[in-house]
Amino acid sequence: MKACLVVLLGAADRPHPALRGETPLQRARVPNVEALRRAGRLGSLRTAVAGRSPGFEAALPRLLGYPADLVLPAGPLESLGVGRALRADETAFVADFVTVLEGVMADPTGGRPREAEASLLRDAVNAALAGEARLEAGSRPWRSLLLLAAEGADRTRSEAPHALGGLPVAGREPEGPAAARLAEAVRRAGSVLGPHEVNSVRLDLRENPVTGIWPWGGGRVPALEPASERVGARIVVVSGPGYARGLAEAAGCEHADAGPEEGGAAEAALRALEGGADLAVVVLSGPLEASLAGDPSRKVQEIERADGGVVGPLRAGLAARGGEWRMAVCADAAVSSEHRRALPDPVPFVLAGAGVPPSRRATGFHEEAARTSDLTVEEAADFAAYVTGR
Repeated sequence: MKACLVVLLGAADRPHPALRGETPLQRARVPNVEALRRAGRLGSLRTAVAGRSPGFEAALPRLLGYPADLVLPAGPLESLGVGRALRADETAFVADFVTVLEGVMADPTGGRPREAEASLLRDAVNAALAGEARLEAGSRPWRSLLLLAAEGADRTRSEAPHALGGLPVAGREPEGPAAARLAEAVRRAGSVLGPHEVNSVRLDLRENPVTGIWPWGGGRVPALEPASERVGARIVVVSGPGYARGLAEAAGCEHADAGPEEGGAAEAALRALEGGADLAVVVLSGPLEASLAGDPSRKVQEIERADGGVVGPLRAGLAARGGEWRMAVCADAAVSSEHRRALPDPVPFVLAGAGVPPSRRATGFHEEAARTSDLTVEEAADFAAYVTGR
């Protein structure tokens, strides 16, 4: 049986004042997801891990079948995902440009600087680091890799900035053997970023300035049992560059590039299934990026775009190919578009297809309906196997 799982990064949320007290999922018009819901089941999925910051870096490994106690460092996976091979003696932390105002994480993406702006800012930081560490471009303009000696990185605890949106940052700095080196890198970066001419222009345009870098997710990726063996299915991950692509490589999965064109992700997933894959996991980042931008209206648009441009073509393609199939759509995590912060809330999912009896209790694909549904998956590591019917 062929199966497809569409993961809408950060799509779950809490009610937002700008949406008249609704969540983006409640406001979005998603006829294709709704068709799956009416034909199948709506449920609630718990992807957050107790004692760890919520977000895609905790959720995505679990959706590929890995247990909650496995911690995979985001930095080396991001590096893999942008094609930057690490030497044995170095590691990569993710270093996001951030806006910290009056001690509060005001914007975990630093106002989303443009590519050209980000390049100038990285150059200035690298000059200040004087070769003791180095910033290189990551998968998004606001995201860099902070490359430094690997010693102690795997024992250094750090929180992602998207777990801190709207919160004071004092006391949230990295802790552990590499913390002093990270603190010095942050100090030097801050000394050149604040007065940089890029920020002068951004302030004139009423855009958030980049006040610093926030390093997180360093360490080494352990040898992993292939995800396909854990799930019992040949898996292909369809995504853009970055963490999801790096995770696919580390997990021994095939990877297909979603591409920039509308519908590219659906086409790549269908080709992979025709080519022998059992499960296509399509990772879409639009809702997450809108959440971190603090833009609930754009988040609604990104959810609707995913429904029309990916879920619809996938649903039609699976039905047209004949044979047994299943399809699921879920959020990986809840991310507040009001506070720009990942939340530990359970997330909704829909599942339809062969052997999935329809349920008439659910009323829509959103957080409230999922909470009151008759189906809850507490262990997210079992979800992929559940989707494939194994």
